[in-house]
Amino acid sequence: MKRTYIIFSLFLAILMVSCAKVDNVQPSPSAGENDWMYDVNLPVPILFGSGNMLTKSTISTLEDLAGQDIGVYALDKNAEKWNGDGNSVYLDNAEAFYDPSSRTIQFGTSRSYPETLYYPAVSDVSLDFYAYCAEGAYDFTVGDDAVTAVVPFGQNDILWAFASASDKMKDYTLYSGYNADYIRTFPDAKPKLAFSHPAAVLRFCAMKASSPSRANIRIENVHLHEMALNGTLYIAERIRTKENQGQLRFVEGVNTRGVLSLKTEDMSKALRSEGVLLGHMFVLPEPDLEQIVGKVRLTIDGQTIESDLTVNPEQLGAVVSGFISGYTYNLMLCVYDDGTVEVVPDLRDTLPN
Repeated sequence: MKRTYIIFSLFLAILMVSCAKVDNVQPSPSAGENDWMYDVNLPVPILFGSGNMLTKSTISTLEDLAGQDIGVYALDKNAEKWNGDGNSVYLDNAEAFYDPSSRTIQFGTSRSYPETLYYPAVSDVSLDFYAYCAEGAYDFTVGDDAVTAVVPFGQNDILWAFASASDKMKDYTLYSGYNADYIRTFPDAKPKLAFSHPAAVLRFCAMKASSPSRANIRIENVHLHEMALNGTLYIAERIRTKENQGQLRFVEGVNTRGVLSLKTEDMSKALRSEGVLLGHMFVLPEPDLEQIVGKVRLTIDGQTIESDLTVNPEQLGAVVSGFISGYTYNLMLCVYDDGTVEVVPDLRDTLPN
């Protein structure tokens, strides 16, 4: 009877290890921080190396990520499909944040509430990591071939990141993806998230165009017409070409069009001849869109006026037509005393406060 109990207990222990999940495996209280590198019985923590920014926007450096909510996915890079297989989606929109002290992405909601997540105990799955930062994102969907979310456009920056392991050889063994064996064998080869900006960015500045001018001119708002109000962000794509991965697309029946408005505190500033920064608008990249039209609502000496607005990338000096992902279009709204608004390129990086 005792022998049967021992055999059953051994079988149960093996079963528990083989089925271990990221939220079920915890190190022993006596384990040191790096003991997992030498003790195969300890779980391997998921740690990120220092990432980087591939493009610039209002969030231009890793330090700008501080205080931003980040979501992380860890997906089986070799899965035939993601939807319906519990092992292929290892991290499903896990909460994360940027830690300035270590210059890395950490799991949890903030430095006050950190969390440690671990690789699967059995290294039979190779993971790719995906991350995004988009305030107000909703309708997260894990499909057979893609992970998507609906992202609202407007004043908030949008970021996307990806990390995939490079093939490495050691002792005649090929390691080809992030898992416990890979990290334990190459502890310095941590995943590094490279962030890009999938939206197109319109940077609005404004100045008095009439000279000399004593008119008191204030811009109340800028409205852009027939704009995508939201877009589908392809967080991950399984298909080999991955032409949509990390991109924002307009999906009929999911995304909508309407009026986008620019609203910032700087709208209350009276215009000067040297110009003021109004704010940024993050919009759907549309390479085939030749121009954007809208209205500028302003007051001149207390009288409200609405003027037409046309934004044309070619007139702004863009080398390619349309509105392109990751590009920032610097617009200067030149406002004349009669309320006419002319859009010209603004080549300055900074403006007087």
